Amino acid sequence: MDRKVKKEEKVKAKKIKKELKSLSKDRENLIELREKRYIFEASIFVVIAIVLLVLLCNRTFFKDQYKSKNARFDVPIFSFFISDKDNVVTFKTLRKSEKVKQYFDEYLDKLDFYSCNDQVFYYDKYNKVVLYSAEVEKWFAIKTVKIKYRNNTPEQICETK
Repeated sequence: MDRKVKKEEKVKAKKIKKELKSLSKDRENLIELREKRYIFEASIFVVIAIVLLVLLCNRTFFKDQYKSKNARFDVPIFSFFISDKDNVVTFKTLRKSEKVKQYFDEYLDKLDFYSCNDQVFYYDKYNKVVLYSAEVEKWFAIKTVKIKYRNNTPEQICETK
């Protein structure tokens, strides 16, 4: 009977060793999966942080007014500033083009309207800037907004032309 008991104990010990080996492999796999998940989550966090930093550094994304040394006027929030060249400011936005057009229609309605020398423009007397147009170009989901402006008074524009 001792032999039988010893054999059974050896078989049980072998089974336990196999189970322990499989458990240690499972534990190693779990640790490896956790490390991969940590790297993935850290990568996502870094990408989001970089995107937010870029948006925060942009002149207009979280603001509702464009300000530069040349001009100052209202723009829809979440508009990404692209350029300001030759008195034309360009923005990109993901907002619906109808909403952007409606925003600029309402904004221009608040300004003083002028028409002289076959030219139509709007004057923002608080910011002392003349706006000629606000065009919204649609390309797929991205809309491009171009605002033509000048740092003049209406009297200067009407005199020079």
